[in-house]
Amino acid sequence: MKLPIFLSLIFFSILSCTNKNGNVRIKKSNNIIYEGKLFADSLFDGKVKYYDSSGKYFGYSTFIYGKKEGIEVAYFKNGKVSDSSFYHNDMQNGFAYKFDENGHLLYKSYYLNDVPFGHLFEYDSNKNIIHYYFINFEHQIIFELFKVNGEEYRKGDEIQMYLFSKDPSKNNFLFLYLFASPFTPRHYEIGILDSNKKIISSKSIISPDCYYEQELVPLPKGYKYAVILHTYNSFKKRDDITFEVVE
Repeated sequence: MKLPIFLSLIFFSILSCTNKNGNVRIKKSNNIIYEGKLFADSLFDGKVKYYDSSGKYFGYSTFIYGKKEGIEVAYFKNGKVSDSSFYHNDMQNGFAYKFDENGHLLYKSYYLNDVPFGHLFEYDSNKNIIHYYFINFEHQIIFELFKVNGEEYRKGDEIQMYLFSKDPSKNNFLFLYLFASPFTPRHYEIGILDSNKKIISSKSIISPDCYYEQELVPLPKGYKYAVILHTYNSFKKRDDITFEVVE
């Protein structure tokens, strides 16, 4: 649900006087009515409710000094939630949820500064994940996991990384996309290989984001960095380990 967030009385008309709760109602040119408290006579602050032209309530947002900050929810005409998302600094961030008119979750998708990025989960009517997608910064789907007749399949390389430099005179940085594990447990590590490509050390990658960055300090001659992927093998009862050299 995309709704205007910086509101000025210059562009809106007051529909009613301030009520006993201190709220005002403002009607926009598209006939959407906003109800909430104003800060400095022009900026919404706190919970703002939305109504259509007939006065039917259909959702709300949370504002701080005229900017969205917090939860936004939209409803179907039957009162069920249609969309739920979170805003930070006036932009959609974190997971957003899309439901059908019966209240079943359809999709859970991640947003970064108002743009879909990273994880996108698709659900069936029994709340089971049936398809996982990963969207990169170029808005492309670069990785998928899904099940067909109970068998897990994937599209795309499981390790996707590149090197970049913030300053040509300094060390390179590693950038790695972190794919989720909706079906089979998996985790990433950053490791060091010796000249025989044997893993001599590693540490788990922990990040609250859908990606990971690390400065790569130069290693002794013959040693290399590697991205290591652990994928649990239920038949063997242990992890399968694969890695890619960072170069």
